[in-house]
Amino acid sequence: MSCEARRRRAFPRAPILLYTLSKVPGTVVSSALDAGVSDTFGGVLMLARDLVDRLAAMPRLLQACAERLPRSEWTRQPSPGVFSLVEHCCHLRDLEEEGYTLRLRRMLRESAPVLEDFDGGAVAAGRDYPAQDLTQAAQAFAEARSRNLLVLAGLDRDALARTARFGEHGTITVVRLAELMAEHDAGHGVELEDLFRSVGRPFPG
Repeated sequence: MSCEARRRRAFPRAPILLYTLSKVPGTVVSSALDAGVSDTFGGVLMLARDLVDRLAAMPRLLQACAERLPRSEWTRQPSPGVFSLVEHCCHLRDLEEEGYTLRLRRMLRESAPVLEDFDGGAVAAGRDYPAQDLTQAAQAFAEARSRNLLVLAGLDRDALARTARFGEHGTITVVRLAELMAEHDAGHGVELEDLFRSVGRPFPG
């Protein structure tokens, strides 16, 4: 199974993200508000509202985890070989920037491209995640995720239906790519909850 394959879990809704999108000129959301469309964005925002909310939730969850967990625990692994909080942040940043961003770009620019996997284990081993700055990693992830959400929120039905070949997933659409992002986030949410349980602290999710 790919290192990106994760369990599914629902996260809280993210109205702040939609508010942010509404303030960005030229996006579907801002155009909808300019035209007087209600908060539901019915018939305008083509990507499902629930999916947008789930994708927006992960940066907030990482921030909450960093605030709840003492800095001295940021590099603590719940068990050998399982990510610490700083390693989660670094992995999510690198996958967002070097995996999802590039895949989305290729799907929108190329005809049915073959997408590459992202070897998260090898990348983590080679970049010494425990020595990196958690705050900077979490911020970089949040910025990269925000950029991808802005792109996704501005796509019409034809763009969302564009396809690519992606390893064990076979042929996927842009919508399915977004769903895979959310599923991967959900897996990290489960692991973060396990991390908090291992140190005896309440999970912020």
